[in-house]
Parts: sequence; structure tokens; C-alpha cells
Amino acid sequence: MEFTEGEAKAKEGQWVRVHAESFLSAGVPRKVSRKVPKGTRGQIVYAQLLGTGECGKVWAVSVQFYPFNAQYKTILSEHIRKEQYEHSLEEVEVDKR
Repeated sequence: MEFTEGEAKAKEGQWVRVHAESFLSAGVPRKVSRKVPKGTRGQIVYAQLLGTGECGKVWAVSVQFYPFNAQYKTILSEHIRKEQYEHSLEEVEVDKR
């Protein structure tokens, strides 16, 4: 099952946390580890139409991760499909103090 356009766009602005052991990121520069560690938080920055599949349009989201001990200040992970989102990420509330 894939994100519908409405589901993907509704995720924009949502904060998430990696709850699997790590999150394999496809949007990271090759010279950097592609694994985002468990506990890392990020925000859904946009939804994107990837194309058309057997079941219709395929939508994905992109997450800007903010690692707590990484070489880079942020990591943009693009083209996260619904199965990976549900398996590896959990939605969280952010303290806005």
C-alpha cells in the first residue's frame, strides 16, 4: 500500500522519530553513513509524487533529520514510501518552548 496524495500532504510539518534500530536514508551524500540512528528526530518537509504504479499514483514524503551526534547538522532523506515510514518512524509531538 502506498501513500495517497491526501495522506502524504497531511504529513507535511509532522515531527517523527526513528524507532527502528536505524533508518536507511536514500538522500544522504555517499561519503556519509546512510544510516540514521534510532532516536533521531526529524520533520516531514514535503510530499512528492513519485510516479504511477499498478495501483495508481505513488506518493512519498521527505524528512529533514536532525542527528544529535553527526558530522552534518541535518540529513535530508527523500522518497520515503508508506511501508518504510510505518516500519521505521513514529510520529511525535515536539515541545515548542
